[in-house]
Amino acid sequence: MEPPRRFAPPPPPRQFLHTFTDGSILRKISARDLVKIPIWKGNRILNQEHKQSILTSLKQGAKSLDLKPFHVVTYPVEENETEEVHSYVVDGQHRLSIIKEADNQDFDVLVIEKKCESESEVIEYFKLLNHTRAIEWKEDPVLVANRYISALEKAFNVGKEKRLRQKSTHRPYLYIDNFRDELIKRKIGHTGKSPEQFVNFAKEKNEEGLQRLKTKEKREAMEDKAIQLDFSLAMDTKYKWLAEFE
Repeated sequence: MEPPRRFAPPPPPRQFLHTFTDGSILRKISARDLVKIPIWKGNRILNQEHKQSILTSLKQGAKSLDLKPFHVVTYPVEENETEEVHSYVVDGQHRLSIIKEADNQDFDVLVIEKKCESESEVIEYFKLLNHTRAIEWKEDPVLVANRYISALEKAFNVGKEKRLRQKSTHRPYLYIDNFRDELIKRKIGHTGKSPEQFVNFAKEKNEEGLQRLKTKEKREAMEDKAIQLDFSLAMDTKYKWLAEFE
């Protein structure tokens, strides 16, 4: 039986303008309400020079940022055995940062809102929006980590119960944002090994972890849950198993 899905409080009022062929929706929203939407954690590291370049080019202050739509994704996030639908800004973080610091936020902007079902789908959408900046996918640590997360999610989030989750969770589930931070810290992906190699390595480590759990005489409830899920990668919250892939 699938876990119930409940919805977060209604998002700020958005005026519907158009539906695109990919199902995404063009809306009008106030800048004051836009800044309430968090930035997606898989976004590029904010470049202060790029932000300053945008800022100095504005002829009418932050209000000039209404010329280009912001991109927002909505997707289900697991919490307390239920799913809530959350929104994140996936493109336009430099412009959004400027608006947050502006004295005047009383103007409207355009938002293209797309529904996604998983972290890997958001990553693919982000890549589509940023296809002209291929070099950053080889150098930006967040974008490099995204490639490995996407591959891992596709390999392990099979069936009805998601093992990798977008919101802070407890073992044996894996919290994607924390795991992304660990990949960045350990510079996973900068050694020349592919996401496919990483998935194969993770499967081996997962099986080793499961075997250790199964041979224990006494197990905790979360260890039994890990065996039930056939997933042990998050049992070590420091992900020490990653050291063998560095």
